[in-house]
Amino acid sequence: SFPRHPPGLRRTAAERLRAELWHMEIRWGRVVAVLGAVAFVAAVVVLQPSDEDDDGGEEKRVGPGGKYKKFTPTLEYQEVPAGAAIPPGLEVRMDLASGKSYARISQ
Repeated sequence: SFPRHPPGLRRTAAERLRAELWHMEIRWGRVVAVLGAVAFVAAVVVLQPSDEDDDGGEEKRVGPGGKYKKFTPTLEYQEVPAGAAIPPGLEVRMDLASGKSYARISQ
């Protein structure tokens, strides 16, 4: 005889449960991804040094309690003071005879 429900429309209890669990995993995966993205952005914002308290002095606070000498890069090579933190992306060279480092903005 002809079946009451066409094949594929009627699912067993196990298939319904499996489908529900799969949808729950997708939802929780999205929640975890969003929370991870928010945590990453928060960490980046918190760890960024602020220029608000920059008084133009010789030392600048970077990170929790660390002090580094200020280095402002230019297009010409300048000597990097000992203990100075330099921004990423600069061209850096070192004089092996004197042990001094020089940096400039990449051209």
